[in-house]
Amino acid sequence: MMTRSNRLALLALSCAAALFALSPLRSAQKLPDGFVQYVRCPEEGLQPRLVRDDAGVVHLIFFKGDKAGGDLYYTSSPDDALTFSAPVRVNSEDGSVDATRPERGGRLEVDRAGRVYVAWIGARGLAEEPEGRRLRFARREHDASEFEPERVLSGEFSGLDAAPSIIDARGRLLIVWHAPGEGEAEASEDEPSRRVYLVASSDNGATFDTPRAIDEGSFGVSSSCGLSLGLQKDGSVFVLYRTRNGRNRDMRLLRSDDGAATFQSIFCDNWMKQRTPRTSAVMRRGPNKLYAAWDSLDTVWWSPMMDQRNALPQKPRGGKSVWRGNVDLCVTQSGAVFLTWVEGPTGREPTQLAWQVFDNASRTGVEVGHGPDAISGSCATPFVRKDDLGVTVIY
Repeated sequence: MMTRSNRLALLALSCAAALFALSPLRSAQKLPDGFVQYVRCPEEGLQPRLVRDDAGVVHLIFFKGDKAGGDLYYTSSPDDALTFSAPVRVNSEDGSVDATRPERGGRLEVDRAGRVYVAWIGARGLAEEPEGRRLRFARREHDASEFEPERVLSGEFSGLDAAPSIIDARGRLLIVWHAPGEGEAEASEDEPSRRVYLVASSDNGATFDTPRAIDEGSFGVSSSCGLSLGLQKDGSVFVLYRTRNGRNRDMRLLRSDDGAATFQSIFCDNWMKQRTPRTSAVMRRGPNKLYAAWDSLDTVWWSPMMDQRNALPQKPRGGKSVWRGNVDLCVTQSGAVFLTWVEGPTGREPTQLAWQVFDNASRTGVEVGHGPDAISGSCATPFVRKDDLGVTVIY
């Protein structure tokens, strides 16, 4: 039973959080206690990825098993990750998921009808993967108890080296990935032909069109780096990815204003690097616009996607003493941008979860914090709680 003193303490915490949410953020402002909460992934799973639907339900996938060939599971939570439904396996073929790095594994999307879509990289050694990793996909109808049998959607394209990205673009399902050119062998170090490809479905994932390249083809793509799809409020579609052109490892955006029929290439952030790094990229919808985040070995960046131009990216406070990567973000209704990542002495074995909150209007950093120890080979993914008074990170 809750005592009177406990009720008063809870009321005081709620009032402090409410005042924080309603007031402008300042660089010296202290976040209320409990603003950031951490929840361990169900069943001690790895590489959690989530989306939250309009009703506030958190939909989550996670990985279990041998990272070279394991399984994805789906679960959901109606109460801000206090409880989860019984996990359901996504892939119908045993061990068909490659999760050897956090940049691989799977991604998910949930449409307004409650259908769940999951895309991932197929593991090596499967009967349908003779030339390397391909794009695999499964869906679950809103009233079904299981996922439909998985399908290969990448056609002749193999050698995926980062998880595909998937969105529901106003009733049209889009999936992007990067791979070497059609019919080519597994990716080489040079990778002159690696490009960004897209498949689309106009019937809720029942069928898909033929895969096609959507980038210019003149920059190349960094093989070990993630990419991400995003949908702007006005219907514009964005793809964030890292290029490879000589020593340039720049971040670029592909933008489409005609429903992903055509794309234009936009410079985002430059980086000179001799060797291809392993970096991540993510795009998330906020209340009014789309946001992007990415990392560059010792720095994580975020930026709102502007209507006519790209804003200069922002980074958390701190020097270059540690590696930072596997970035993700979420945005509260009251305008706080929450950026989370993992960090450590090297990228091979990050040791701790970290975060910073930014004011959306001024893009001023508010507070930097650290969470639990990082889980080997995994990452973290955040969401804004239903009351908009804090963020929960699943790791």
